[in-house]
Amino acid sequence: MKNVLLKNQKTGLCSGCGICTVACSNHYLTMKENEVGELRPIAVTLQKCIDCQKCLKVCPFADNAGEKEKAILEEKCYIGWSGKYRADASSGGCCTWFFNQLLETGVVSSVISVYPTSNSDELFAYTVCHNEEELLNCLGSAYYPVTLENVLKKIEQEKGKIAIIGVPCFVTAIRNLQSGSKKWREKITVVAGLVCGHMPSKRMVDVLAWFRKKKREEIQSCRFRFRDDERPAWNYGIHLTFKDGSDWKSYGSEEFGYLFWRRLFAQKCCNYCSDVFADQADITFMDAWLPEYKEETEGTSMMIVRSKELIPVVEKLKTEGYIGEISFNKVEEAQKKLCDFKAMAGTHADEERKRIRVQEIIRKYHTDEKVMEALRRLVYKEKLRKENKILWSMMEIKDKVTGK
Repeated sequence: MKNVLLKNQKTGLCSGCGICTVACSNHYLTMKENEVGELRPIAVTLQKCIDCQKCLKVCPFADNAGEKEKAILEEKCYIGWSGKYRADASSGGCCTWFFNQLLETGVVSSVISVYPTSNSDELFAYTVCHNEEELLNCLGSAYYPVTLENVLKKIEQEKGKIAIIGVPCFVTAIRNLQSGSKKWREKITVVAGLVCGHMPSKRMVDVLAWFRKKKREEIQSCRFRFRDDERPAWNYGIHLTFKDGSDWKSYGSEEFGYLFWRRLFAQKCCNYCSDVFADQADITFMDAWLPEYKEETEGTSMMIVRSKELIPVVEKLKTEGYIGEISFNKVEEAQKKLCDFKAMAGTHADEERKRIRVQEIIRKYHTDEKVMEALRRLVYKEKLRKENKILWSMMEIKDKVTGK
C-alpha cells in the first residue's frame, strides 16, 4: 500500500496544500495541525485506504506525481501598480485588480483566494469570492499555513469557471489534480501563482504572541504587511489584535523580521523547493524588490504572464494605473536572493539543522515569552558555527551544563 501518509513519514516533505484530500477516492484523508504548527494530512478513522494512490499523483513532493502540464504559450513580464488598490495592497494591488477584471468581464464566475479570519486557530483561510467587495476582504499577504481542502470540496459541485491563486507548491498540486481530472481542468480555468520564499508554520505567530505574554487563543486577528506611510515597502510587518482590546505591531526591522527573514519557522519542504516563479501558473505575481522601487512606501507589482489570453487583460492596467513591459532578467534581479537560495534546493543542511533546533526550543519554552531570547541565542550560535568553531564549542558545552 502506498499513500501520502507513508510518504510523509519517510520524507517529511509536505506543504499542507490539502489537494490529496480532494483527490482521494475513498475520503480517507483530512487535514489537521501537527505539534509544530504545520497542516498535514491524517487518516479519517472510519475510512480506509484503498490504495488508489491518487494522493501521491497530486502531491507536489511525491516522486510519482502526475504529469506536469506545460501550458505556456507566450511569456511576458510586466511591472506596475493599480491606481485603485495600491494604497491598501501589499505589493501594488495588481493581483486584486486582475481578479476583479476576470470577474467583471465574466472570464470566471468566482475567485478562490485567502482572507484573514477571526478564528484564533485558523487566522487565515481560503474563501470563494464572487465580486469586488469579497475580493477586498482578501487584500494583503498571509505568511501563515492554509489548506485548499475545504474550499475545493465546497466548489466541487458548483457551476461556473474559477480562478485560483497559490504559492508554487500549491500551483503544482493544482496542475497535478487537473492532469488526472477533466472536471478540474474545465472548472479551474485560471491558475495564478505567488513568488514564495518560504511558508512559516503557525508557531511563528504563536511565538510573537508569547513574546507579548499572550496565547494563541487570545488572538482576535492577524494582518501582515499593513500600510505604514512612514516606512519603505520592504520594511513590512505584522499587526496582532487581541481579544482584550490590545494590539501590537512588529516590523521587518524588529521581532517579526528577525523570525521571518531568518526562516526560523520554515517547513522542511521549503528547503527542497526549487520553484521560484510558480512556473506552471498562467500568471505569477511578486514584489518588485528593485532599488528604484523598494524604498517607496507603496508597493509595486511584477508579473509574469504565460497565457496569451491573459496578456490583453493585464495590459488594460495602462488605463487604470501603471504598467510597463520588462525583461525576465529584471524579474530575476528583483528576486536574486531567492533565486540563489532555491538554486541550491535540497542541499541546505544548515537550514535543516536550524529548523530542527527551533522545534526543540518551542517544545521546551512552550508559551513562555523567553522563547525569543532562546531563538536569538540559536541564531548567534549558528553564526559562530560558521565563523568561530572554538567559541561555538564552548557555548555548546556551557548550554548543556546550564540546560539552555
